[in-house]
Amino acid sequence: MRIGLNLEDYPQVIAQTEREILELNCDREQIESQINLILISINSKIAADTTLENEQQRKSKREELTHENEKLSQYKVSLARTQIKIESKKIELNQLRNEFTVLK
Repeated sequence: MRIGLNLEDYPQVIAQTEREILELNCDREQIESQINLILISINSKIAADTTLENEQQRKSKREELTHENEKLSQYKVSLARTQIKIESKKIELNQLRNEFTVLK
């Protein structure tokens, strides 16, 4: 149980935690959108490159461009961190709900 948290405080704290999860989910969606835009750009470059003669060359070029793209790497790290925060907040929310149920 949370120190200094009274029974009547739980609904507010639970609602705040739910809002934080919602905000983190919005952040995750924005990051995923940025990743998708970068991947679309990479795929467009590959499609426009007439020197790539077969699927193996296109696949190799895609991997090269993906690994070279620093923003993509940063977004992937940010996405992983955001997902961890979401899971942590979900655990916290579940704990709050359980504590509230026990106290009622």
